[in-house]
Formats: sequence, structure tokens, C-alpha cells
Amino acid sequence: MYSFFLNLKLLCYAISPWNNEANLKFLRKSIEKNKIKWDYVIDIAHSYLLVPSLWVNLRAKNLESYLDEGIRDYLHNFYSLNMQRNIGLRQQTLEAVDVLNNQGIVPLLFKGAAQLFQPIHGHLGSRMMRDLDILIPTKQLGEAVEVLHSIGYQEAVDKNFNQAKHHHWAPLFRSGEYGTIELHHEALYLDAAGVLPAQLIWTNAQRQTVQGVHFFIPDATHSLMIGMIHSRFFDLHRLDLQALLDCTSLVLRYSDHMDWERIRSLMDKNGLCHMLQAYLVAANLLFNLPFPHMIEPTISARMHYMLSLAVLRWKLAKRLSSKYYAFTAQQICKRYQCKNQPLPLTVNRLKYLAESIRDIYEGISYCVKLRRKHILEK
Repeated sequence: MYSFFLNLKLLCYAISPWNNEANLKFLRKSIEKNKIKWDYVIDIAHSYLLVPSLWVNLRAKNLESYLDEGIRDYLHNFYSLNMQRNIGLRQQTLEAVDVLNNQGIVPLLFKGAAQLFQPIHGHLGSRMMRDLDILIPTKQLGEAVEVLHSIGYQEAVDKNFNQAKHHHWAPLFRSGEYGTIELHHEALYLDAAGVLPAQLIWTNAQRQTVQGVHFFIPDATHSLMIGMIHSRFFDLHRLDLQALLDCTSLVLRYSDHMDWERIRSLMDKNGLCHMLQAYLVAANLLFNLPFPHMIEPTISARMHYMLSLAVLRWKLAKRLSSKYYAFTAQQICKRYQCKNQPLPLTVNRLKYLAESIRDIYEGISYCVKLRRKHILEK
């Protein structure tokens, strides 16, 4: 148990872009005294797509010379391969956007696709990504799909993909390419699109031109919110370390352009201010991200963080977190269509508790009846 959390801590210290002197000293001493189980640390990094970031930040901290040759070579080679892949993804994006431009469509790149042109971690090869997220004006989505079909892209999933239930078209894949393309009409899944709708993202987006190809990128504030909300950290109590690292790097690189008042206002308007606090607590404790002066960490936010850590380690914590999530204001309001106010929340939480107890009782009763029937048949 201790080994898991210690190595998670060491990984976060290693990849954090904030060079806290005390953390650096602890990290250097741990490496010198061979206290780090590198196979364990690298395994955790792999599970969060952070191996290239580990190499880049160890080098930035002048710690790569402390590594064994085998570990150093492995991390460097992995980074080099990811760099080659990201160069390929960048070229793939430019080609796709170019053909869209030819049909009068100027899309918006976000998440990993945006970082191919504005690498917030300082190196194009730092971030691993699974796909390319491209936002298309809603009225042009169908046309954009046809344009990509015309250059060989096809849906990468079966025909049962229900477009009405998703905020993007079915992933598009072309043989020989590095990744799939997701054409979005909303940047966020439909349950969260009301917090930051595509229309608002387009309003403050910044136009870019690269090699004669035109596209937009969200401003720093909206990029932060997209990553924060998309990670679903506050829904499932899971720590998406890559999303947290993106958040930390964004704030570090664009601190003068980060509109915390707008972030807090949008989150608070949708009843998610406590989720914002929980996310910032995690980024602060794992990556040393300083708290904005207008946002204070709460006890519940710290408890949320501790629960998310427990979920990483114990199966029982995962079950408890799903039960806890069902009682959150967001889910209670969604289930019973009530207002996010103390009295209706309390009444409906008690109602849900009673329903849960009834379901458990009925489940136990059913099992007892089956057991009795089995005994009688014998």
C-alpha cells in the first residue's frame, strides 16, 4: 500500500512543471539512494499515458544522469517514438483541416489536437494522445463528415453507434494513419455541454494559420475548463493524471490569460463550484499548482481528493465512490428533477436512500426464496 502511494508521489514530483525545491530535493535523494521502484513508477506512468512526460521533465530537472542506463534509454526511446507519432498526427491534422478549408469549413482544434500546434508542455513529443478532437460548426458537421469520407476516412465503429446520444460523430479512421478523428458538434459530453457550450467556446476562440491551413484554438480559460470537465474526475472519483498535468501546465504557461472569475462563475452557475475546488486540490497536492487567490480549498474538496486516491488503490473504495456519487446534488437533481436547494435535496436524498434500502431488501428476499426453493426441490 505504502509503496503504491510513495511511487505515485514520486511520479507526480518528477513530471510536475512546477519546480518546488523541497520536492526536487526529495526526488533527487530518492533516486540517489535507489528508493524508487522504476518498474512500478513507469507502470503507473504507462497507465496514464505519461511516459514521454516523465522523460521530458526528468531532463528539465537535470535528473536523467541519475538514472541507470537501461531506464534512461527506455524512457528516451519511448519519447522519441511518441515524438515521431505526434509529428505524424500533426501532419494528419493539417491535411484533414486543409480539405475542410477547401469546402469553406474552418474548424476548432481542442485537447490533444490543439497541443500539436501549441504544445503546453514545451515539447511536441511530451503528450501522448489517442485521437484528434475537432469541433465543427453544427450546421456544417454533415458536410465535414462527407469531406473526410472523400479522402478515404470511414467510421471506425459499427453501425449501431447512436449519433443522437453523443457529442461527436463516430470516430473516423483511415488506413495508414496514426489516429482516429472525432468531429464534434459539442466539445463536452451532452450532460456537461450546458456548462461550456460550443457556442461560447467559439466566441473567444483564437484563429491560427499554419502552412496556409486555417483553424481555431480555444482560449486558455476554455481549454482549462474543457480538460477539467472532460476528465470526469468529479463524476467517477478517478484521478486522470494526464488531465491534471495538462491543467497545471496550462496555468503555468498562460497564467496572465487565465480568467478564474469566469471559470468560477460558469462552474457555480451549473452547481459545480465544489467540483472545481476538488480538481484544484488534486492539482495542488500532486503537482504543486498554486491556488488562485479567489478560490479557497474546502474540507469537502480535500475529502473528495482522498477518496479519489483510495479509488486508485482499493476495489471497495470504487464501490463506495459510486454510491457516494449517486447522492451528489448533480445526480439527485437529475434523478428527481428537483432544484439544487437544501430542502428539496435533503428530501430527495432521503427518498433515494429509502429506495436503495428497499432494493437491497428485495434482492435479499429474492435470494432467500431461491435458496428455499432449491432446498425443497432436493
